[in-house]
Amino acid sequence: MSLTSPGKALRAVFESEKTELLPLGSVPLHAQMAQHAGFGAFQLSGGASAWWQGISDVGWLTMPEVVDLARRTIRAADIPIYCDGDTGYGAPLNVQRTVLEFIDAGVAGIHIEDQREPKKSGGVAGVELVSDAEAIGRLNAACDARDKRDEDFVIVARTDGYGSAGGGLEEAIRRARLYKAETGADVIFYEGFHTWEQAEIALKETPGPAYVVGVPLIGTRTVAEMTAMRQAVQSLPVFLPGVREVYHFMVDALESGEATGFPEYFRKVTGDAGTKYDIGWGAMFGRPSSEEVRRVERSASSASMLPGWTSQTLLERTLGNLRPVGCLQYGAQLVGRERRGGGLEYAVVRHTGVGAIDAGVGAGLGLEAPALVERSGVDGVEAKSADQFGCPGLRVAVLAGDGQRAAVRGSGGPGE
Repeated sequence: MSLTSPGKALRAVFESEKTELLPLGSVPLHAQMAQHAGFGAFQLSGGASAWWQGISDVGWLTMPEVVDLARRTIRAADIPIYCDGDTGYGAPLNVQRTVLEFIDAGVAGIHIEDQREPKKSGGVAGVELVSDAEAIGRLNAACDARDKRDEDFVIVARTDGYGSAGGGLEEAIRRARLYKAETGADVIFYEGFHTWEQAEIALKETPGPAYVVGVPLIGTRTVAEMTAMRQAVQSLPVFLPGVREVYHFMVDALESGEATGFPEYFRKVTGDAGTKYDIGWGAMFGRPSSEEVRRVERSASSASMLPGWTSQTLLERTLGNLRPVGCLQYGAQLVGRERRGGGLEYAVVRHTGVGAIDAGVGAGLGLEAPALVERSGVDGVEAKSADQFGCPGLRVAVLAGDGQRAAVRGSGGPGE
């Protein structure tokens, strides 16, 4: 499933009557988990995305790299994805291309900040801002590109005015109000606040949707209290447990010199089975799903039938007698025919899927019918009567003992 208008869906989040919690993560799996948990949108962190790739949040990643991660995240989930557009990656013309690339990738919206290049991680010392005119030029370039390609795409104006050199609360509010008045930005984002008292003042002074971000603020006010302050969204850094828990696990293992901590952790994982926390190893989120893969394999297998052989149905030819013996599926492919003694014509099957050969259903061989009666492999030969599976006279043998080639034959029939 894909969103008809990601931007419109994200706008609904920012314009909600109450403060919406917005999971902030760094990889496609985080977006999949956010959707599975029931969140209505997901924010792809610029800083955390860099850290998870072993890179500092100093503007090292280029625009194409950031857009590529966004594109892969969007393919993984069906909720709107909100991204960090840094400074727009250059002059106004570059900013326009940045917006177009994000729109084409399926992103719902981005925030663009007023830092001077090279940018720094929000809230750290040494942040410098561009002039008012340059910041307005960036935002207007972004809005022009939005209006030409997708008017629903959300442009968020981020100001680092609070923590910048010579900045503070008044400077942050001044810049926010200026950006709202002089550009077509949809939302204001205040970076690096320290107290909710500061946030309440800024949000009251800002027209339209706005929100503040500050690590000391997260989780220290209820949704009802933030709604009363007009906080549009509250970022929820979901990437942090994935950093801390993994590092704790590794340090404990190194100090003990043993892997004995894993069984205890695994018991917690298996203990979630059947509960709201049950996600196993996370493989359930993978796309395409295993069911979709099998469907495609079955379709591809049926398309590979040799001329004169019916679609999907594997036939054995016994002296002119045609009889269906099973269906190609589970990754099996018909790769040839060969005639052997007794006038029997074999169908040679190559199995490209996984799993053992099952004498009950023939799944490993790619046969829907219960067909297997002989198996040759490294462990020797196993033979069973086909009669017990309701398929008298049918014989299936694995050739060469590697489980990769097989022949299907029947018990003879009327002469030609």
